[in-house]
Amino acid sequence: MIKHNEFWNGRRGLENIKPKRTGSNWESFDAPAVVHDLCGDTYTVNDIGCGTGRMASVFSQKQYAGYDLNPDAIEIAEREFPGHLFEVVDDYADIEPADTLLFHSSALHIPDEELVTLFKLARYRIVIAETMLGHTSRKPNPKAGLATHYTRAPFDYEALLPEWINQRTQKHIDNHSRKVFTYLVFEK
Repeated sequence: MIKHNEFWNGRRGLENIKPKRTGSNWESFDAPAVVHDLCGDTYTVNDIGCGTGRMASVFSQKQYAGYDLNPDAIEIAEREFPGHLFEVVDDYADIEPADTLLFHSSALHIPDEELVTLFKLARYRIVIAETMLGHTSRKPNPKAGLATHYTRAPFDYEALLPEWINQRTQKHIDNHSRKVFTYLVFEK
């Protein structure tokens, strides 16, 4: 089993951050606009596992910071969104707290104990977005050599966030994969 930081830091990680099949509109709906709506008007947003930074497009430079394990992805983000803050991190330990933490298709690649540590960096809101199933599993990616998936259901995130309240659940259908993309918004 490959550790998630080892996988995402490599070239294969970059290929999985930006799928070739769908261009910039990966989910077939306007995910950045949905994210902006769910993050609200909080002052700062830390995008954990920001990849190539596409969520930065809907936030001001003062409001947004993107963090990722993959230096190639951060290089693309800096080129595509000059003026926004992007940083390569080894284990997310050096990230400053923010009003909102955003996990867009990234929490499912982070082990529980690391997520709990990251959640402590949120002041008011945590937004988690991914395809969620009605069951929980931890398994190697079905594609050989890919990072482990921590498939969680909404109740798994609720258990990891006992002091937070799930204020909103919103679902969108990804017309490319026909999977349901679930957004959870937790607030204190």
